[in-house]
Amino acid sequence: MMIPVKTNIIAAAAIVFFVSYFITSAQDTEKPPVVLEHAKILTNKLIRGERVKELIDSVRITRGDMIIDCNYAVQFEQLGRILFEQDVHYSDSTRDLWADRITYFVDEDSLLAEGSVKTVQELYEGYCNVANYSNDRENIYMFQKVKLIKSDEGVVLTGRRGFGDKTMEYAWVAGDAHMVKTDTLGGTEITIDAEKIEFFNKESMALATDSVEVLKDDVKANSDTLEYYSAEKYALLYSDPVVFRGLDEMRGDSIYLYSVEESIDRIEIYGHASALSAPEFGAGGDFNRMYGRSIVIRMREGKIDHIVVTGNASSLYYLFEDEEPKGVNKATGDRIDLSFLEGKLETIRVIGGSEGTYYPADYPGIIE
Repeated sequence: MMIPVKTNIIAAAAIVFFVSYFITSAQDTEKPPVVLEHAKILTNKLIRGERVKELIDSVRITRGDMIIDCNYAVQFEQLGRILFEQDVHYSDSTRDLWADRITYFVDEDSLLAEGSVKTVQELYEGYCNVANYSNDRENIYMFQKVKLIKSDEGVVLTGRRGFGDKTMEYAWVAGDAHMVKTDTLGGTEITIDAEKIEFFNKESMALATDSVEVLKDDVKANSDTLEYYSAEKYALLYSDPVVFRGLDEMRGDSIYLYSVEESIDRIEIYGHASALSAPEFGAGGDFNRMYGRSIVIRMREGKIDHIVVTGNASSLYYLFEDEEPKGVNKATGDRIDLSFLEGKLETIRVIGGSEGTYYPADYPGIIE
């Protein structure tokens, strides 16, 4: 609807006053002025005894590199804040943000966004119900149903709370934090759950802490701390890590999981390393056992191909032939190499200070 010319003149005069007010206010705080670039209607009102200015239709307010567009705004003079509603869009030199409502705090140069918040910054998209740009609009704090998407790496982070610095070189989610990494075809490469997950953009590295759980291929892992390097496709677990693969169990001071495409290619265990695996045809209580300062397990097409145990190495393996038990091989040495064919043990080689014992299948004693 066209506004009468006389009304436009009155509105223009009011806008000039509005701009003048903000320039004076901004200069007092030695910050860039807040400027009303456009509004079709401007009126003065009293709301609960407070004098306010009401802006209607095609509203644009700027400050430095900040631009806020909307269709309805109210400036609370005494409180030093501006409320924006109806098609609200915030932008600056590095970010865009959309929300149902934005409250801008003039003196602090900060803002609170509420309702269906979406923020876009370089390669990140963020979603939540409430967001706050801190003083001088440096960093963003996000609350309630937080989701951060880094599309170029296929990384999605979710949690109850979130944070991103102004450059988005660093971000985190916390409170039932969850991360999914997908491949170029949309398949899931890895999922990580923790109390907090931080993402370092330059290193393409996620740091998960507190009650960490990882799912990768057929491997499940738990630890107190995890580092996942997205580009190099490997994960480092430390602080009481344990890895499960079917009935297999691996423990150590630190454990590395390396991937090729979507599958685990190698597992490296360092410091008080141990690995237990259920023999293919063993009884319920039988477990192959390996111990050492380090254990390296190599996979091929989802099956164990080679294991190397080093440093006070020991192994105990149940032997079978045509599904019939053939006894137990127990070995100790500086290094033990175990080779497999189609996931079945073929050879055991012991190097340095070696000692080996073979127990027949009908051995009556307890093997430890």
